[in-house]
Parts: sequence; structure tokens; C-alpha cells
Amino acid sequence: MPTWLSAVLLAIFVIHLVVFFRLFLRRGENYYLAASFTFLLLVATFSVKIWAPEAQVAGFSLFWALRIAAWISAAISISWLIRRRIQKRRAAQAGA
Repeated sequence: MPTWLSAVLLAIFVIHLVVFFRLFLRRGENYYLAASFTFLLLVATFSVKIWAPEAQVAGFSLFWALRIAAWISAAISISWLIRRRIQKRRAAQAGA
């Protein structure tokens, strides 16, 4: 991946991090905190990719360690999003 593309993705992830963290602060819902954590991991991942691509932790690429953590966090965030939407849909159907 070219460095310019990594920089663009980093900027996008920073914007998402700020937006979702503000949503968490305003609404206090854990879903937004989980999404914020995911974007924090993505910001860290692409920061390492741009500025310290050879960094390692215990002989393992720091970039890949952060990326795997971001994937796990994203899976949790997405599952919470699906659960929230199902609960809202059921509540709307029960009220109708």
C-alpha cells in the first residue's frame, strides 16, 4: 500500500475516532466507546505503518499485532451494532 494511501486512511480513521468518541461522551452508550476503541487501534496501526514500519513486539510486527487487535475490536463493535438494531426493531414492533 502506498504511503499516501496510508496517510489518507489515517486521516479518515482520526475523523471517525473523534466523531465516535464525541458520540460516546454525549450519549454514554458503550457501543460508541467500542467503535472509538476500534478507530483508536486503526489510528495506531496506520501511524506505525507510516512512521515505524519495522517496529516489533516480542519478535512480531507491531503493525500486524495492532491490525489483528483492530479486526477483533471491529468484530465486537459490529456485533453490538447488529444487536442494538435488532433490539430497536423489536421494540418498535412491540409498540406498534
